[in-house]
Amino acid sequence: MIIQRATIKNCHTANGTVVVIDVLHALTTAAYVFDTGAEDITLVSTIEEAFTLREQMTDELLMGEVDDLPIPGFDLFNSPVEFIDKYLKEQHLIQRKTSCTQGVVRSTAKRTKI
Repeated sequence: MIIQRATIKNCHTANGTVVVIDVLHALTTAAYVFDTGAEDITLVSTIEEAFTLREQMTDELLMGEVDDLPIPGFDLFNSPVEFIDKYLKEQHLIQRKTSCTQGVVRSTAKRTKI
């Protein structure tokens, strides 16, 4: 097994299985979201992508931040505190974040099947 470290700047070159570690905020928030009963979280790169995806789907909630500030028009900020006393059974969420989601989205380069 070969393990390589990538940053937000070079993660687009990652191959194989990619693991993004952002334990301080985004993934802690995800744990709270799933604890409330949410079905899934779709990660996106841009605010525009989040709004477009929500228009194509039904009943999705937008959560996220830009440089640790709430995004106007999003339903939820990207913080575990947002999900205390919330019940999101089978809810689908779309998440945009300055760091974590960028690493995941940029690490999913298209690959040619051989």
